[in-house]
Amino acid sequence: MGNEIAAVASTTNLNEQQMNYNSAVSAQAHVVEQDAKAREVRPAEEAGDSAKAKARMQEDTTTKTTIENKNIVFRRYDSEGKEINRVPPSTRATG
Repeated sequence: MGNEIAAVASTTNLNEQQMNYNSAVSAQAHVVEQDAKAREVRPAEEAGDSAKAKARMQEDTTTKTTIENKNIVFRRYDSEGKEINRVPPSTRATG
């Protein structure tokens, strides 16, 4: 009778291992399916006039990076040298 119990226990353990394996394979297949869905080819958008204008604007600007009060500050200047953008925004009042 001891051998029969051992045989049933062994079979039960194998079934549990097979179920765990099947579950892992199923989860992996789901991940692969989601990855393939995310990588599907999507049509490219047409670059309109606004995109071209923005690209031209960026060509006419210069960017400088400085450190102020232990913070990194990015500034963009137009072709005339006037500051047009600052990240983070200035906390000083201008006027």
